[in-house]
Amino acid sequence: DTIRMLSRQMGDRVLAWYTRDEPNESMYKMVRGLHDVAHDTDPYHPTMTVIFQPHLFPHYHDPTDVLGPDIYPTFPGGRMASVGEGMRKAGRDLQGKPIVAVLQSFYPKGRRMPNRMELRCMAYLSVVSGATGIMWFSYDYNGKMAEQHPQAWRAIQELAGEFKQLGPVFLTLEGDHQSQRLQVPPGNALRVAVWQHQGARYVVAVNDENQDRGLVKLTLDGVTGAQDVEVLFEQRQLQRERDGSLSDRFAPYDVHIYRIRMDGE
Repeated sequence: DTIRMLSRQMGDRVLAWYTRDEPNESMYKMVRGLHDVAHDTDPYHPTMTVIFQPHLFPHYHDPTDVLGPDIYPTFPGGRMASVGEGMRKAGRDLQGKPIVAVLQSFYPKGRRMPNRMELRCMAYLSVVSGATGIMWFSYDYNGKMAEQHPQAWRAIQELAGEFKQLGPVFLTLEGDHQSQRLQVPPGNALRVAVWQHQGARYVVAVNDENQDRGLVKLTLDGVTGAQDVEVLFEQRQLQRERDGSLSDRFAPYDVHIYRIRMDGE
């Protein structure tokens, strides 16, 4: 009855039916029942379940259409890399189903709100790790963000603008972005993914550690020749070397997004 009522009121504004928040091992039958009821009542919208325990991801493959891993590092001192690890495991375990990252925009007692660099790192780390959508928890958990935490709110608004611009790239059907490889020297580990869209390659490189990586050299397979490379959202350019490589500095939790024109374009 609730689904029918909300469907009439909301129309096409429904994203998904959120069946359960953070179920445990004993809740499978309940979540499966809610999933089946939602599908029977409204076959036009998916179900979504949010899970914070990665070992449960494969257990909930069948009773949800969309998985929302909510891996919260907590700050300061949290392990940012766990966000990417959770997204990659979710992608493997859900076998092609959409993964919507539920990211931290709150703080437990004794901790603090994530800052701009941390918010940005979590978002792009999720995307390069296979997430197909982003959500934030939450706007008002620690008071309305726009009023109580204006810096975090501005940072999330800024990210929304970037993702609006890059959405067609991240959702491109021009080819599997995993087929593009980018070589990173040992000891300078970054999380990197490459997309091809409308005559350009887009490289997103993320330092998921609270460690200065210094100058890192990146070499993209199949790209040669010197050329200027645009660093998006930073108002600067880099010079690509004749062997196709480029070098850039990565501070702790740094994210750089490069747009490289393809040869002949």
